[in-house]
Amino acid sequence: MKKQLLITLCLSSLFAHAIAEDIAYQDKNLAPVAVSYAPTPLLAVFNLDPIHEKAELSSLNLTQSINAVENPTEAIITLTESNLPDDAIEATQNTYFINKSEQGWAVMGVEHAYKCRRGEHTMEFINTKCP
Repeated sequence: MKKQLLITLCLSSLFAHAIAEDIAYQDKNLAPVAVSYAPTPLLAVFNLDPIHEKAELSSLNLTQSINAVENPTEAIITLTESNLPDDAIEATQNTYFINKSEQGWAVMGVEHAYKCRRGEHTMEFINTKCP
């Protein structure tokens, strides 16, 4: 009986954690990602999105912010690609939310945004596809 109760409790905890993660993604409008660990936040992003291997050229702007100077545990990297060959999209902006654990740095979620060449949203980034 105790064994069944323990198993039920563990499964409930796992489901609650998964639901909490889903809610966090919805709050930030994040796309969930497969977890892969790296020694640095930037390498964690490159593991997920190997932009350095793309054959098509575009202008790139990369910013990184961390939560502490010594022993940071969280980082946010924003990668903006502009001058794209797409006639509808002026630029894309991916914001990577990265956490550090004992295994290394891992991307926990990505927020995708687009700047359109035409329509209402030509001056700012939006979270929906361009027309």
